[in-house]
Amino acid sequence: MDKESFEKLIRECPPDRQRKGVLLYNGAATCAVGYQKEPSAANLKNMQAAEAALDEFVSLINSASAERPAFVNKYAVFVSLKEDGLKVGKSKLYKDAEKGLLRVQPDGTVLLSDVELYKRAYLTPKQKAGSNADLDQLQKDKLDLESQKLKEQIAKLVWDREKESGKYLLRSDFEMELAARAVVLETSLRQMAQTKAYDWIAVCKGEHSKAGDMAAMVTAEIGAVLNDYAATDRFQVIFVEKDSRIQGFEGSSE
Repeated sequence: MDKESFEKLIRECPPDRQRKGVLLYNGAATCAVGYQKEPSAANLKNMQAAEAALDEFVSLINSASAERPAFVNKYAVFVSLKEDGLKVGKSKLYKDAEKGLLRVQPDGTVLLSDVELYKRAYLTPKQKAGSNADLDQLQKDKLDLESQKLKEQIAKLVWDREKESGKYLLRSDFEMELAARAVVLETSLRQMAQTKAYDWIAVCKGEHSKAGDMAAMVTAEIGAVLNDYAATDRFQVIFVEKDSRIQGFEGSSE
């Protein structure tokens, strides 16, 4: 055993036991060094004896630690059982201790192992009901949380699959699509005005009385542009981005 582990082992021991442990540990270390320097039969015997004494000491400390009193008195046991949800009255607990059902050490302390034995062997199902109810509730809460987590995971998987299949469109993609279509429509209307202006002028021949004919012709042209726009499934739009704003564009349909 290394020095750090040994110091940790005896840390909670009484001072006299700590001193004895240190003497045994140092003695074993000294005998080991002596045997390394001079591997004689006498030094080997001394080293083995020192190691055996140290091992016996460590074994006793471990045994004492395993059975170290967990409760300073019977009242501490009562408080612990109550906190665990066990329905045991203080007077009953004290009477059970007097009967020997709950073993109490001569100094009044109670070992954890004796308390566990008392709970298993002498408490009725009704007395354990409170503790069991708490455990059942904890189990139910755990299952509810796991069920909710599973539902969220399934919902996310469904969303990802439907998004990949094209059922949903990201808001940013949708807004970009609307912007692209608006650019195409505006471009088509501007091109119509530029290419049809002479035809409209020719229809009027400078006569106000023919304003109705011109209006009908413009309306028809706009209707034709809108029909083409509505019938187009795909658009090719090139955006030139500058300072996070669209400064110019080119548009055509295919």
